[in-house]
Amino acid sequence: MGKMPAATHSSASSRTKKTADMNLVSATVFLLPDKLALIQRICAQKNRRISDLISEAVDDYLCKCNAAASAGSRD
Repeated sequence: MGKMPAATHSSASSRTKKTADMNLVSATVFLLPDKLALIQRICAQKNRRISDLISEAVDDYLCKCNAAASAGSRD
């Protein structure tokens, strides 16, 4: 897999500020090789960090699950 393009100064500094504003923890995720390759390719194309993409995907998933659980509890 090729190297990811270098981030511009403004996007790198905004990412650093965004990350610094949060209390983050580390997690290990096991993925199938083809899924990781796809994630790496998407991140390279969009000039994004894998951890940011995964974090947003997990957040979206949890919000959907929470909304579904809340809707189910109203029945």
